[in-house]
Amino acid sequence: MARAKRQETRIALMMLDLDHFKTVNDNLGHNAGDLLLKEVSRRLTGCIRKGILLHVWAAMSLR
Repeated sequence: MARAKRQETRIALMMLDLDHFKTVNDNLGHNAGDLLLKEVSRRLTGCIRKGILLHVWAAMSLR
C-alpha cells in the first residue's frame, strides 16, 4: 500500500470465503482440507500474473 501511494497507483484486494470448508475438515479430515486449500491456491495462482501477491489467511471459527 505504501508503494502504491508513493507511485500514485491503485491497488486491489479480493477476499474469498470457502463455503462449508469446516464441513470438509470435520467430515473428511484435515488432510482433505489441506489438499482442498492447495488446489484452490494452485488454481488462483494460475489466474494471476507474475508479481501479484497471493496470500492465504485462515482463522479459527468462533464458537
